[in-house]
Amino acid sequence: MYTIPKLKDSELINELKEYGIFVSDASVNENCCLFEREPNEIHMLLGADIIGNLLIGDEVKHLKGGLVAVNTHLGWTVMGKMKMEKERHSNVLLSLHVSDNCIKDLWSLDVLGIKDPFEKKTRIELEEAAKDHFARHVTRDADGRYVVSLPWIQERSKNLGKYEAVFHSWQNEDIIEEVQNVADKKNEHYLPHHPVYKDNSTTKIRPVFDGSAKEKNSSSINECLEKGPNMVELIPTIVNKFRLRKFGITADIEKAFLQIGLQEKDRPF
Repeated sequence: MYTIPKLKDSELINELKEYGIFVSDASVNENCCLFEREPNEIHMLLGADIIGNLLIGDEVKHLKGGLVAVNTHLGWTVMGKMKMEKERHSNVLLSLHVSDNCIKDLWSLDVLGIKDPFEKKTRIELEEAAKDHFARHVTRDADGRYVVSLPWIQERSKNLGKYEAVFHSWQNEDIIEEVQNVADKKNEHYLPHHPVYKDNSTTKIRPVFDGSAKEKNSSSINECLEKGPNMVELIPTIVNKFRLRKFGITADIEKAFLQIGLQEKDRPF
């Protein structure tokens, strides 16, 4: 059995008013009807053998939305199939987490496991160490001028030997070679580099080269080379092929990028 709910659509009720039609079961509001104690109360069920005797048949009004207003001996009523729109509810949840960490942690490389040793000290400790260094090394020369010493970061100076050892290891493995007669190589370019420390990795210290470095009015090595295809796009295909078989094997190539040689004519760049 299909029942039409109480008329709550203001546009539909206004349309009935234009025809001069008053429907007794129209809702005053969502909780009350004109002549009913309960908004969904049903007084009587009329079958097809009875409803025909109640129809006056003088007027039939086709309403918007597929309903039909029919006049009966009991008054006007509405028939037909009504478009039912289900109510949808959505909840919006806003979660705000306030961290007690320092603001500088937002840009710290420590979240990636990369952190210089000197950063492990707090700012106050570094400031106190700098003032202590100044107090111990400040002097005055014969002219009465103050003479100071640069406050070198001791942790970094301790790692210079480890950083140098990496290059000696590469040289012994024929990964790099020593440049001869640097003054005569005017049209050659050698990438600047800096160490990156990663305590939670098997490689504690590794050189990182800057391919974007360039002199004024000059181009960097990155700007002079073709980018080539984006191989990252192939990762989903490789992963799907990996899942096709019953067993999977993974391996790590030691110094994978360093295993690729470069032709001698391109080495000066």
